[in-house]
Amino acid sequence: AVMASGDLLKVTQADWDHTLNLNLKAAFFVLQQAALRLRRGGGGVIVNIADVAGLRPWPRFPVHSISKAALLALTQVAALGLAPDIRVNAVVPGAVLKPETMQAERWDALGRLLPLRRTGTPSDVARAVRFLMENEFVTGEALLVDGGNQFTPV
Repeated sequence: AVMASGDLLKVTQADWDHTLNLNLKAAFFVLQQAALRLRRGGGGVIVNIADVAGLRPWPRFPVHSISKAALLALTQVAALGLAPDIRVNAVVPGAVLKPETMQAERWDALGRLLPLRRTGTPSDVARAVRFLMENEFVTGEALLVDGGNQFTPV
């Protein structure tokens, strides 16, 4: 994922193109190719990885937020368009990977603000992906893996 920060009014066309190309265009064409192969093989499951910015926009990262919201829309469109033989879902991680520029103390403090009082791990996300892969009656869903972040004040 690409997360160029900046003011909405200062986003350049290059920022827009770079972020949308990596966060949405690539996901669309990978999904398309995967669906073609899955359909030839009799069906399957596709799980997109979005993030909470797609549901709860981050003003400091406008293009990233837009791209992740669009990825969630792509998930729903694909779920409808590829059913019944291909199911499409998304995992929506919250605080799972500490940004390289963030100090460990600040990351830990962020975790303490969540209802589960900790940040997540890649294993938390992997288990959510596995759930979506295995549950044959789930499609078009965006599964939050955010430690309850959706319940915290903005």
